[in-house]
Amino acid sequence: MSKAPALALAAMLGLAACGYFNSMYNARRSFDRAEHAARRGQLTEARTAWLEAIDGAATSYRKHPGSRWADDALLLIARARFRLGEFEPAYAAASAALGAGDEHGTAAEARTIMGAADVRLGRVERARATLDTAIASTEDKLPEAHLWRARARFATGDDDAWDDLEVASSAGGVTAADADLEAGHQALSAGDTARFVVAVRRIIGNTDAARLADSVVLLLDRAGPRVGYGSDPAAGIERSPWPSLSREPVELARAGFLARAGDTAAAITAAMRLASHATAGNAGKARVLAARLDLARAASTDDLEAIRALLLPALSNPDARSLLRTIRVVEVLIDRADRDGQPLALFAAAEMTRDELRAPFLARAIFIAYADLVPDAVWAPKALLAAAALAPDAGPDPALVGRFESHGGNVYVRAVNEAAEPDAFSDAEDRLARNLAALRADAFREADQRDIRVSTAVARLDSLAERVRSDSLRLVCGTMMDSLALGGVRADSVRSACLRGDTARVSAVLRMDTLLLRDTAGLDTMRAGRRGRVVRDTFPFPFRPR
Repeated sequence: MSKAPALALAAMLGLAACGYFNSMYNARRSFDRAEHAARRGQLTEARTAWLEAIDGAATSYRKHPGSRWADDALLLIARARFRLGEFEPAYAAASAALGAGDEHGTAAEARTIMGAADVRLGRVERARATLDTAIASTEDKLPEAHLWRARARFATGDDDAWDDLEVASSAGGVTAADADLEAGHQALSAGDTARFVVAVRRIIGNTDAARLADSVVLLLDRAGPRVGYGSDPAAGIERSPWPSLSREPVELARAGFLARAGDTAAAITAAMRLASHATAGNAGKARVLAARLDLARAASTDDLEAIRALLLPALSNPDARSLLRTIRVVEVLIDRADRDGQPLALFAAAEMTRDELRAPFLARAIFIAYADLVPDAVWAPKALLAAAALAPDAGPDPALVGRFESHGGNVYVRAVNEAAEPDAFSDAEDRLARNLAALRADAFREADQRDIRVSTAVARLDSLAERVRSDSLRLVCGTMMDSLALGGVRADSVRSACLRGDTARVSAVLRMDTLLLRDTAGLDTMRAGRRGRVVRDTFPFPFRPR
C-alpha cells in the first residue's frame, strides 16, 4: 500500500475513534452526574442523567459494534439499567458485554452485574453460581461482588454471608456503606445485638454513608428489646464526619432509642444536646421529645414550670404549641378549683394531665387531691380508682383500692362489684361528662385569652384542700354545682346566690327555664317591658346577704 492511502486510512480510523471516544466520554459524564445526584437524593435528575448515559453508550455501540471497546459501552448500559431498576435489561446488557469483552478485563464486572440482577429478580441460586465465578476469576477483592453474594447467601440461610459482608465493608467508601447497612438489617432480623451495634457505628463513621441517614433512622426506630436495648449503637453520632443536616435526624432517632430502652436521663441529655445546635425543625422535635420524657416522670405541678420553659423556644413546632396550651388549660382548671370553689375542675385537670400530657404521676396526685377535697362526692371513688390505676408499681395501689372499697354504697363501687343499677350509673356518668365538657370548654377559652404563668399554680395544688376547706361555704356551693351539672347563666346565678346564702334565689333559679333567661348585664339590672316601659328585673340585684 502506498503511503498516501495508508495515511488516509489512518485518518479515517482516527476520526472514527474520536467519534467513539467523544460519545463514550459524554455517556460516562452523564453516568457520573447521575450517581452524584442519586447520592444527594435528587432522584429525578439522576434518572434523567442515567437515561442520557444509556443513549450515549448505545449510540457508540451501534456505530462500532465490533470495536474492542464495545464491551465498555455495554457495561455502562448495564450499570445504568441496573440503577434504574430495569434488572432484566441490565442482565442482558451485561451478558452481551461478557461475550464481547476480554475475559480478564470486563468479565468479572459483567458477571457481578448479572449476579446482582439475578438477586433482585429472586434467582438466588443462579446468582450465587455467577458471583462465585466472578470472585474466583480474579485476584482482586471485588467488594461489590462479595456484597451481592452475601445477599444471595442470606436469602438461602447461609451464614457464610457474614464473611462476604466483612470483605465488602473492608473496602471502604460507598460499597462499605451499603454492606454495613445490609449487616444492620440482617443483625436486626436475627436479633444479633453485637453485629447490629458494629454495623450502625461503622455507617455513622463512614463519610460516604451520609446518604444513608434515613436508613439509619429506620434501623434505630425498628430496634426493640431483641436487639440494641442495653447498648447505644449510635453513640458518637455528634462526632460523625457527615454534614450536620445528615447527622441531626440520627441524633434525634438515637434520643428516641435511648428513651425506649429506659435510659430517660441519657435520652433527655441527647435531645437537649441536639436542641442546642440543630436547625429549627429538628431542635423543636428534640425539645418536644425531652418535654414528653419530663412529663412522664413529673410528680408535682412544680415540674410544669421547667417543662414550659423547655418548650417556649420551640413555638414553631405544632406539638410544642399543643403541649404548652394543654399545660395552660390544666393550670386554669386548678386555678378554678381554688378560685371558684369548684372541686370537679381538679377531676378535669387530672384527666387532661393523664390523657393529653401523658404525665401519669402528676395525674395521680391531682385525682387524689380531688378525692381528698370532696371525699363524699359521687365521683370521689372514681377518682380513687383512676389514681390507683396510675400507681408507679406494677399493680394498683392497695391503699387507694381500700379507700375505694370503703365507699360501699357508691354507684361506682357497686358497678365494679357488678351490683350497680344501670340507670344510676348512667346518670352519674352523664352528669360527669356534661360537667367536665363545660369545665374544659371554659378553661380553653380562658387559657387562649391570657398567657398564664404556670408558676401561679405551682403552690396551689398542695395547699388547695386546706384553703378550700377553710371556706366551707365555698366548698359546699362548688360541690353543689358539680353535682347538679349546671352551666352557663344558671350556674353563675346559682353560685353567686349560694355564696350569699340566698336560698330563695337558689331555689328560684333552679326552677327557672333556662331558655327564658336574658342577659341583664347591659340593662343595668333593668329590662324593657313589652310596650317600651322599663320594669325592674324579676329578681332584685344586687342581693343583700341575710
